Formats: sequence, structure tokens, C-alpha cells
Amino acid sequence: MNNRMMTLKKLAELSNFSVSTVSKALTDNSEISKPTKNKIKKLAELYNYIPNITAKNLKEQKTRNIGVIIPNILAHFFAKVLVGIEKEASKQGYHIITCISNESHDKEVKNIEMLANGSVELLPLLGQIFKTVYV
Repeated sequence: MNNRMMTLKKLAELSNFSVSTVSKALTDNSEISKPTKNKIKKLAELYNYIPNITAKNLKEQKTRNIGVIIPNILAHFFAKVLVGIEKEASKQGYHIITCISNESHDKEVKNIEMLANGSVELLPLLGQIFKTVYV
């Protein structure tokens, strides 16, 4: 069974524990005994279980994503800024979603609308062509 097919529910069925118990064991919840945690973690490793980050984010109501819209990927300045943002975001456990507007105001607006729909928690505006403040 590959890792894309292994779900928390299937892991619970294989381990003969509830989904809640499996979830708590995998997050080292103190309510779960050490032997149970060990059994579940070994099974998860055996089946290459990878947590569903989208489900986790939904539960926590956080995306852990930062949206970045840059006007030009080839411009040295914006490339350096992007590298800096990614480095700091990574240190804090965030990922970046990068959009390139190619200096098009319409593209920037569409990117903002797409990213502001709940895909990201933070959206720094780096574009040079912003003539309107978007809130």
C-alpha cells in the first residue's frame, strides 16, 4: 500500500484503535499510553503513513502558507526578497505560495483574489505597480 492510500482511518482499522486514539498517538498526546503510541507509530512507519496536512490545517483553521506576489522573477531584487521570505517562513514552519504577475495589474488582482480566499494566512504585497491599497 503506498503512502497516498494510507489514511488515518485505515491506520485505525489496521491497529484496532479508534481514529481519535491513532490521531492522539501520532501527535504524542499524553492521554495515550506509551505502549499504544509505540504500536501505532510502528504501524504508521511500516505503511509510510503521511499525515494529511490539509485536514490538519482545517482542524486548526490555519494554512501555514504565506502568499507572495512578485512582478518579475528575473529581477535580482525580487529573487533575493523571495529567497529571504522563504528562509524565514521555513524557520517558522510556513510554506510560501509564489505568484508572478509579470508586472500586470490585472494579474496581480487575480492573484490576490485567489490567495485571499483562505489559501494563505499572510499576503505581503511586493509589486511595484500597486496603485490601490488592497485590504
